Amino acid sequence: MSDPATRRGPEPLEEPPPFFGTWRRFYLVVAGNLLGWIVLFYLFQRWFS
Repeated sequence: MSDPATRRGPEPLEEPPPFFGTWRRFYLVVAGNLLGWIVLFYLFQRWFS
């Protein structure tokens, strides 16, 4: 007999992120934001050096 506690059913679906519809878009926006800050601080450093 199979024990119901050890039986695995289908994996629960992930909830979509609160913004941008998919996790891929969400992480692309986060990575783009980080890249934008890096470029901004690089230009700031070049301007004032």
